[in-house]
Amino acid sequence: MRQFSQRHISPEEHSRMEADTFAHLGPTPERYQLEDRYREVLPARGWDGSPSKQKTARRKDEKGHLWSIGTRLERGGYGEKTAELSTGLLSKVYGVLAFSMLFTAVGVFVGYKLEPGWSLMIFFAQLGLIFAINANREQQGWNLVLLYAFCFATGLLLGPLVAAFVVSGHQAVLLQALAATAVITGSMFVIGLRVETNLYGWAPLLFVALLGFVVLHIINLFMGSPEVLLLLSYGGVLLFSIFLVVDINRVKFMPDTMGNAVLICLDIYLDIVNLFLNLLQILIEAAGEGD
Repeated sequence: MRQFSQRHISPEEHSRMEADTFAHLGPTPERYQLEDRYREVLPARGWDGSPSKQKTARRKDEKGHLWSIGTRLERGGYGEKTAELSTGLLSKVYGVLAFSMLFTAVGVFVGYKLEPGWSLMIFFAQLGLIFAINANREQQGWNLVLLYAFCFATGLLLGPLVAAFVVSGHQAVLLQALAATAVITGSMFVIGLRVETNLYGWAPLLFVALLGFVVLHIINLFMGSPEVLLLLSYGGVLLFSIFLVVDINRVKFMPDTMGNAVLICLDIYLDIVNLFLNLLQILIEAAGEGD
């Protein structure tokens, strides 16, 4: 029978082998899960439990001997915030959001003279793109292509609306709505980034509020009440402002991946568009009363 000799592996060599094995995954939760799946990590004697400290991890081999596997940085949970992580993800969100607005502007330009009959088809295409973005959020390249396609489609839908305001001589109302949207969005960004608490627990309550908002809009389509529409527009400004705070706050508590940046950017983008539409409704009502 062939004999196999057992060689002692030094902590440095074991750490290097471990790093080489999982290096291709990058600093992601999937990597951490794989690491923990292949080894049982025991607390080092004397470690104080701080998530920012390094500790020496040990495990037992088949014969019950303890083997050192070097030192590693305790992660303290996947949802924990680090300054470096927040800055990296925030930079991605800013960049993706800027290009999203650019593709929207191109869509508005192309859709300026679009026939109204295309609107329903574009709307269903948008729904499909939302599902595709969520399904392919971690597919590098495709996630951005799908997101920018959605933004371009949104611009196509906004094009005829912008044209209607320009033709009717309400360019000033359009510019006021854009300016107000920019100011509110910037303010909500500051609030969301300054709040230290994870606000994602508000999501279920906000989702219920959003459903109620949509149902009331559908009911008012049959009622045709301008007063109810105006009240809903004010409620929409408040609702989507809160959504903005919650969505930008997620940047501080999510891993720094492009997939997360795309999803957060999509939510923020939808918040901004809906905020703009509700402000536009309020301002056009005010302009009509002034006339």
